[in-house]
Amino acid sequence: MNSVVLSGVMNSDPKLSTSKSGIEYCWFVVSVKSERVDKSTGKSKIQSFPITVYGEKAKYVATNLKKGEQVEIVGKLTCKSSKDDRGWKSEIQIEPSSISKPFKLKSEGSEAPKQEESVTPLEEAPAMPIEDDSPFDF
Repeated sequence: MNSVVLSGVMNSDPKLSTSKSGIEYCWFVVSVKSERVDKSTGKSKIQSFPITVYGEKAKYVATNLKKGEQVEIVGKLTCKSSKDDRGWKSEIQIEPSSISKPFKLKSEGSEAPKQEESVTPLEEAPAMPIEDDSPFDF
């Protein structure tokens, strides 16, 4: 099974662009706290992952997510290989199938969170293939 779940913080605001072939895409960086601890500082290591979404998902992410927000990304890993004058390069990418904001629990005595404030599902948007003119240099 090829499945990955990331739970982290938006490290950048989403950047909406259009590929040379006319497909809208949005990319951003999610930082995840690792379970590994840096022995010299005693702090958890932070790992950052670039994420790219396409089509309707791109528009939705660009208008509904922002830097500093907690997000959960569910998807699969893909590998893109390319060859240049220095040889072959491969890069592991995360292809999101859904992106959501975790529920925010309110303190006792306050009203429950509204559904539109707490979750932003992307399942209704069609999956888009990864384009060769991705914003990342392979």
